Amino acid sequence: MVFATPQPLKIPRLREGLTVQAISQTEYVIKRHDSREYFSVGAAEAWFIQQLQEQKSFADIARGYQEKFEDTLTESDFADFLSALDDMG
Repeated sequence: MVFATPQPLKIPRLREGLTVQAISQTEYVIKRHDSREYFSVGAAEAWFIQQLQEQKSFADIARGYQEKFEDTLTESDFADFLSALDDMG
């Protein structure tokens, strides 16, 4: 019997030229400089993008998320977030 070793979550590199700006305590805007597009996101999503810009590992991101938001971040939930980011380009 062969057991598959789970693959670590691959953290993508974000494109250059993204700016995160707070509009309020709960709303942020992500600006893409290359296309001048704006995306409105919540605090957790903005925080995730900042972590990705720093090229942190999933383990580091999950630890920081636990500390900041007092909640557990699963690989599945984070993978869903990454998929949504990919859909937005």
